[in-house]
Amino acid sequence: MTIELESASLETTYWLENNGGHTPTSTTLHPDFTSLIKPGALFLDVGCGYGRIARQLYALGARGVAFDPNFQELLVGKEGSPNLPFLQACGEQQPFSPYTFDGAVLLGVLGAVNRNEREEILTETVEVLKTGGLIYVAEFALITDPLQRTYYDKKQWVDVYTRDSIVTGEYGSVVVHNTSNGEISFITH
Repeated sequence: MTIELESASLETTYWLENNGGHTPTSTTLHPDFTSLIKPGALFLDVGCGYGRIARQLYALGARGVAFDPNFQELLVGKEGSPNLPFLQACGEQQPFSPYTFDGAVLLGVLGAVNRNEREEILTETVEVLKTGGLIYVAEFALITDPLQRTYYDKKQWVDVYTRDSIVTGEYGSVVVHNTSNGEISFITH
């Protein structure tokens, strides 16, 4: 899979330009969620980066697929965990059949993409889940990350993690709008 940087959003371009193993992350899966994971459950790690969460899922007895658009991150993931399946793909163009996975994890994904891509990613993810499947969405603000701040200043645009604070009054919020009527579908932070 090749992603053309010229047509990619600024957010996607930032993540694609990260060197392997340098995707900033700050959290692990919450115990309330991990307690629901049954051994052998088939999980999808959307925007896996170098696979830290995929490794956590496997340590819990889950199996599945980890994917990310950044090939360099996937190489680092494969090097560190050669038995885990890593795939290069975008969240809004997932190459999976409907009703395949028992659960999905999106850790720091929705706040790292263009506002217009959020609903597409969630729709694609929900479509590949089995009925009653689990979905874990966690977001965190990275506005103090020096690499991002340098990138943003160089590109002269407003930090993606501050955009939705106008609606919520809270930095790091993610607001997803229904594309058919413009109403807010949900807010996460």
